[in-house]
Amino acid sequence: MKKRFFTFITVFALVLSLAACGEPVADIDDDFSDPVSSDENEDDYNNTENIVDEKNNNENTGDNADTPASPTSETEPLSTSEPVSTSAPTSTSAPTPTSAPTPTSAPVSTSKPTSSAIPAENVSAASYDHIYEMIKAMQAENQNIRDYGNLASDGFSMPLEESGGEADIAFAPAASPAPESAAGMMAEDNAQSNFSDTNNQVEGVQESDIVKTDGKNIYIISSYHNSAVNIVRANNGEMELINTLDMKDAYPQELLLYGNKLIVIWSKSSYTPYNKPITTTEGDRADTFVEAEAPEMSSAAPPIHPWGGWNESETIVEVYSTSGSFKTPESTYSQKGWYSSSRMVNNNIYLITTYSPYFYNIIDFARDDLDCYIPSVEMNGVKSFIAPDCIVLPERIDNVQYTVISGLDVNNHDLLVSAAANLGYSNIIYSSQDNIYVTSHVYERTPLVNMFWDSQREYTQINKFSINRGHVNFTASGKVRGNIQNQFWIDEYKGVLRVVTQVWEWGRNWDSLYMAGSLYALDENLNQLSVFHGIGEGENVQSVRFEGDIAYIVTFLTTDPLYSFDMSDPRNPVMLDELKIPGFSRYMHRWSDGLLLGIGVDADENDGIRTGLKVSMFDTSDNESLFERHVFAIDTPKVGGTGWSWAWISSPAEHDHRSILVSPERNIIAFPYSYSISTNNKYEYVSKYVMFSYDKHAGFSLIGEISMKEPDGGTHSWGDSFMRGLYIDDYIYAIANSVIISARIEDAKVVRELYF
Repeated sequence: MKKRFFTFITVFALVLSLAACGEPVADIDDDFSDPVSSDENEDDYNNTENIVDEKNNNENTGDNADTPASPTSETEPLSTSEPVSTSAPTSTSAPTPTSAPTPTSAPVSTSKPTSSAIPAENVSAASYDHIYEMIKAMQAENQNIRDYGNLASDGFSMPLEESGGEADIAFAPAASPAPESAAGMMAEDNAQSNFSDTNNQVEGVQESDIVKTDGKNIYIISSYHNSAVNIVRANNGEMELINTLDMKDAYPQELLLYGNKLIVIWSKSSYTPYNKPITTTEGDRADTFVEAEAPEMSSAAPPIHPWGGWNESETIVEVYSTSGSFKTPESTYSQKGWYSSSRMVNNNIYLITTYSPYFYNIIDFARDDLDCYIPSVEMNGVKSFIAPDCIVLPERIDNVQYTVISGLDVNNHDLLVSAAANLGYSNIIYSSQDNIYVTSHVYERTPLVNMFWDSQREYTQINKFSINRGHVNFTASGKVRGNIQNQFWIDEYKGVLRVVTQVWEWGRNWDSLYMAGSLYALDENLNQLSVFHGIGEGENVQSVRFEGDIAYIVTFLTTDPLYSFDMSDPRNPVMLDELKIPGFSRYMHRWSDGLLLGIGVDADENDGIRTGLKVSMFDTSDNESLFERHVFAIDTPKVGGTGWSWAWISSPAEHDHRSILVSPERNIIAFPYSYSISTNNKYEYVSKYVMFSYDKHAGFSLIGEISMKEPDGGTHSWGDSFMRGLYIDDYIYAIANSVIISARIEDAKVVRELYF
């Protein structure tokens, strides 16, 4: 008993000494004051002026002098500090990367205990040994937490200096071909034809979706009765199911189109018991891969693990000719991990998956068993592991999960061009024509002496990968305070990355909560140019839209403040106006010069209670004087009766922009919505696809609604909802899991119904 008590006291004293001998790592937003750093700052969340250091408040003069008092703008010069040299282990299983030029991005502070030389910023791995040692040390750290409780620091940073060997692990991007200037074939075809495309965020970047059309056929992923891709021939509202792609052991995820090529993305998982021996042998190293020989069964007795097995996920890309029979794909490619997202720029697909190695939380795994902890890809039956210098490592890890990004060329039978990985899960994916940004959450906590967490800060880690003709290269990393909730909160414009975050932070003893938005501007190396804190203090950010030099941000508590910001000078963002109206927009879309469309929620202006959906048109001709020009409300159905009754209305448009069809050229605004009613113990569910037109003088006009029919002999089931809508020529096609309904655009009159 005395020995255990002495061990506990020793460990506790060690934790306190480690906490005292190192300064916290500085992020690119040092100046957001810590509400738990001292007793005087306990109530800082209630005073926006305390959020920013006085030196930055003094620097913000001139254009910001007229900014309303609640939000606070701050600007920092670029850091000129030099990177800190870091040691890494020498590889025994792959060549060590050669010395690279010094990165231009400024590192964060590396003031740490001398026993833990933490990388200054995200870097590429020096070798597989580098990754192995980092993972093993993390496992030991987790074991320490299990043994002694939450005594360890949050996350783990590998003590590189103790791992032996030296290597320069600064990342040097590989040379890539010059960027293409031509627009993608699909975009060209769409511009010349009379059919709609997916509601893409960035011009020239096609987003994958569950429904696509080439103006002749409609390609639909269905998972209601079976997992398949249904191919429907459409002509003037008439429809015919001409083919079905069915993969019984996999799940169709999303689709892409390029010219006469249909790209189908599937995911599947397989179960493997832990006592099944798997070994791999490393072969020659390619530019971005290390080929693996076929697994050989070990003659030794397999290790026994406490769990029975693991489910390993894999994502498959198949390319079909739309003029063929769809029986056999032209090309097939796969990579480890469950499907996350994908983008297409010209003829190049960028596939993103999340891969969790099967050894998670198991201490014993072999250093040379790369299948255990390194992501792999497979092309034409040849399996390859991603090379170590193409794997990006974070400052610290608390779990092992990879984001895998591959670049594919659909004009090449072999498809695969390059691949890279980021050790860390992906949260939000944003892509421009030149770069992919992968975000993940990072939490930093401060322990009290009573062994409970005092508070925590939420950050978003941003990793930047350049993309060019299928080549994927890690180029920079950065970190911002708060949480990014969807891809529209990120925008790249003229070499500057603009980012909006939502900050939720509890004060000392968890007795107060600070809520506000922050607007960041980052340079091409993800160094902070400026940050504007305190947007909608006490409210949640609901939607963001960047239009050129202007950022529009919506927050909500009981009313909807729509903010406009001038970001023409990214070092000095200026808030131009704040418009308060009932409800809030979940999504914003440029309708025309001076008009901004908002789709979202209607709410009571007194208590903020949701009353239905609404469509708004904001006049932005003068961004210093915003106003809501027109509004159309879809009210929640009224309920009555003597029993317990309720009603609810919602729309996929609130959380998935691809469900929205917006075409100013055809004067169409359309999206699905549904409502549920329970009256006198009777339940009713209705799904509709609603269509509007807009006139700048008369406002919104309801063209009509397409409603889901009642169940008819099992062909259609309760709960099936409209997911997407598109138009071809003069007809709209509203698509659900089990049915597609065509109607005339001019009056929404139904022409045909086709069940799957």
